[in-house]
Amino acid sequence: MDKLMNNTWFMRIIALLIALMIYLSVNPDSSRNANQVSENQPQSSQIFPKPPGTKKTDQPAPNESSATIENVELKAETGNENYVVSGLPDTVSVDISGPSSQVTIAKQRRNVEVYADLTGFEPGEHEVELKYRNLDSSLKVGIDPGSVKVKIDEKTTKEFPVEASFINEEQIAEGYKPGDPVLNPKTVKVTASKEVIKQISYVRARVNLQGADQDLKQQAQVIVYDKAGNILPVQASPGTIEVTVPIQSPSKTLPVKLNQTGEPPEGVTIRSISISPSEVTAYGPQNILEGLKEITGPDLDLSKIKDDSVVELGLPLPEGVKELSEQKVQVKIDVDKEGEKVLKGIPIETAGLDEGKSIEYLDPSAQAFDITVTGLEEQLKKISSKDFQLLVNASGLEDGEQTIKVEVKGPNDVKWSLPQEEATIRISGTQS
Repeated sequence: MDKLMNNTWFMRIIALLIALMIYLSVNPDSSRNANQVSENQPQSSQIFPKPPGTKKTDQPAPNESSATIENVELKAETGNENYVVSGLPDTVSVDISGPSSQVTIAKQRRNVEVYADLTGFEPGEHEVELKYRNLDSSLKVGIDPGSVKVKIDEKTTKEFPVEASFINEEQIAEGYKPGDPVLNPKTVKVTASKEVIKQISYVRARVNLQGADQDLKQQAQVIVYDKAGNILPVQASPGTIEVTVPIQSPSKTLPVKLNQTGEPPEGVTIRSISISPSEVTAYGPQNILEGLKEITGPDLDLSKIKDDSVVELGLPLPEGVKELSEQKVQVKIDVDKEGEKVLKGIPIETAGLDEGKSIEYLDPSAQAFDITVTGLEEQLKKISSKDFQLLVNASGLEDGEQTIKVEVKGPNDVKWSLPQEEATIRISGTQS
């Protein structure tokens, strides 16, 4: 022994070993490399003894720190895809302590996984200790809660019809209202335990109508409810569906009023004008509709109407109105056209001839005129010679040739003309 103690190399080796032990005791990261446990290897929550030098308080040792990772998703691993697990909390908290560098890394990565390992478990109720992975083995880990009670059931899948459910309907734009929604698809499949499937009463796709003033198309979340209206913690497939909701704006039915321009061509009289449809529905903001009394527009140029016609005219969109139920209207125009009719040989009657005198018609010698009648064609069809009377008033006329106006009596709704307005007659006294 004395020889060894006096050996320089022996003492150097002893000094090196002592230095290495001191280094490892103050640098845990280095010691981690010597640890053969992988980060990804599943580990259970456990309590580690406090490092050397740690006081009996909760204060961490020098170069160490602690932290809590909140809201870590909790999963169940059954190893059997036909099983469904209920009773798991959605998240857990993970407390970690150890080398400050590893605590910082764990907090930044947030890749710790916590799960209930149910591999090999049969359907039924179980209490299991939670496990974790993806944390450095140098860390001390505590999971809250550390164990959970779960129930394993066999999965079953059932198809359910989906209906739209409106939310914030009272906040839709003023005066607007939703129409019948269209869902795509109209059914979803729900996979859960048989017990949960039995609890399902209805399935809804929720659509937010807040501020809607035009048709909506949304990817709506599918929610599963029980009979009491409680949301069941099951996942539908698909989890969202497309819902289209027509949004109906305020409306008002208004008459259509034509804007007639121009004058009918000569010889043409407008008998009637009708519009189809005579009323249309206007859609738009309530305050705009309240100010409308009619749809004024389309222009009808009467100067272009020569015969009975049916024309299609576009309706102008009043300012502020979003839509009209009809974009065009049909206008039917019935016209009366003037014509002529000649009534031949209407006799001239003589009135007021003094007693004892005679009258001879020199021009017209036949004591008759043809009369030309002008009027609407429909009226002319009803006119005949019997409707006219030509009259010469011979009262007080002296003997000899006389030119005297021929009076005409006829219907008031037609016009007429004679070849000449006067007749030449000869008045003679009675021969004794």
